[in-house]
Amino acid sequence: MKKHLSIMALVLTLIVYPYGIASAKYTVYDYSWTDPEFFCDYTVTLPNNTNLTFKFNIIKDADVNTPGEVEFLFYDNDNNEDEYEILIPEKLQYNNFEYIVTRFGWGDKTKNLTIKLPNTVRCILKDSFNEIENLSINLPSSLEEIQDNTFVNCKIKSVSLDEGNYYFKVENNSIYSSDGKIAYHINVPNSGLVKVKEGIEHIRAGALHDNLKELILPKSLKIMDEYIYDIQYIEFKSKNPPALKSNLHPPYSDEYENYILVPKGSIKFYEKAKFIGAGRAFFPWRIKEENKLYNKTMKYLKKISTTKKLKSALVKPNGLTNQQWKQIVKKSDEITKGAKTDEEKAFKIYDWIINNFTYDYTAVDNSKGEAGTVRYAMVVRKNYDIKANYTYTAFKNKKGIDYAFVNVTTALMRAAGLPCHTILPEDTNQSWGTHFPLYVNIVFYNNSWHLVNTANGCINYVNDFGKYTRYNQNFNYFNYSWRAWALQEYNIPAIIDEIIPIKSTEEWLYSRK
Repeated sequence: MKKHLSIMALVLTLIVYPYGIASAKYTVYDYSWTDPEFFCDYTVTLPNNTNLTFKFNIIKDADVNTPGEVEFLFYDNDNNEDEYEILIPEKLQYNNFEYIVTRFGWGDKTKNLTIKLPNTVRCILKDSFNEIENLSINLPSSLEEIQDNTFVNCKIKSVSLDEGNYYFKVENNSIYSSDGKIAYHINVPNSGLVKVKEGIEHIRAGALHDNLKELILPKSLKIMDEYIYDIQYIEFKSKNPPALKSNLHPPYSDEYENYILVPKGSIKFYEKAKFIGAGRAFFPWRIKEENKLYNKTMKYLKKISTTKKLKSALVKPNGLTNQQWKQIVKKSDEITKGAKTDEEKAFKIYDWIINNFTYDYTAVDNSKGEAGTVRYAMVVRKNYDIKANYTYTAFKNKKGIDYAFVNVTTALMRAAGLPCHTILPEDTNQSWGTHFPLYVNIVFYNNSWHLVNTANGCINYVNDFGKYTRYNQNFNYFNYSWRAWALQEYNIPAIIDEIIPIKSTEEWLYSRK
């Protein structure tokens, strides 16, 4: 099917594969109704009623003998599920004048996108491919500039470098300057761990995103433009901190719990570090010099991964009647319906809990003796009913404090056939009502144990002033970083068979496995 919308010269051929609809091919003719010095809009409506709007922004006028230049932009798609395969033209024509496409930008949250850029494009504009789920793109031989935040939260399926480009190089779907000193996009594997290679001196804004949880930076790093608030663990190899465009922790925020590891003897330099144009770059209490517990923790987790230990992590939790257990199994089956892997099952349970449960801050006093939303050094109020955190009570009421969250998480995970335990740092002297944010769950899938913290991830909470929802919960507590946990805590994990709060000032009783 062809759309001829004016009598102007051919501009581009657009091949579109709408999501869930048979493929269709469009030949689009320009053009528009505005003068060359202003941008021109043009819209195509596809068979599924998706509107594609193209924007040609003239950045250099043409004359009879010399072509002008344009930015070629796409924006305002009203269906994020479509798949596009687009060939960008080298030239446009307007009023008998020729314009060369030298700058390109996308600007739409498309699900699957394949772009073929011509060997006239010299610049890819900022924010072009934000949050595209699968991007395939070529870097033409003419390309000289990639602006900031071009690939923020973008999953690059494939990127190729055209022969003759001397400004960039591509390795494992990551994009670097040709001399290997500047990183424009660093591919993040499924593990969420990125080790930036030695030799990189400058990480550009937007280079590090997309499910990044652990980041290890080289000695060579000198400049870091990146905003990385939501990375759980960051390790610097250099004794001298790099120049930072922004602070690594937003001030006065308890939402982000990332931890920083620096070389021995360098903590004083990082504590004093400033980010460019403003104040402190790091929160001092999050900076550590050694992480001796990480390897010990990994050995412990391997020790409890035997067949016998895994079976013990599948039994019905204590304190549940058979009838109560049946109801929990039924809900677990409902939550995990459609999941194809154990990891998907675990995430569905985590996601259900954090969106449907409420953290009850009316149960506790914070360090100032006032009810609030800060969960450090808290003490449970004397009139609080501890039975609210029993597994089945919490499951039915969808409300509680940390004990309730670990109890329900353990039950639902086991009901789905996933080995699950609650852990504390070993030798923790856990008196009634103090330090309970240390409780987290471990879930076994993909042949290893993974940290899950539904209490921290919960988006709903109630305090003395009302009920609230955190709509911008940026930190992900599913499959939380073991490296961050080892820095945060002061010992290896210890399994707790069950959490039934006992109102006592004596040490909590728990068994270690």
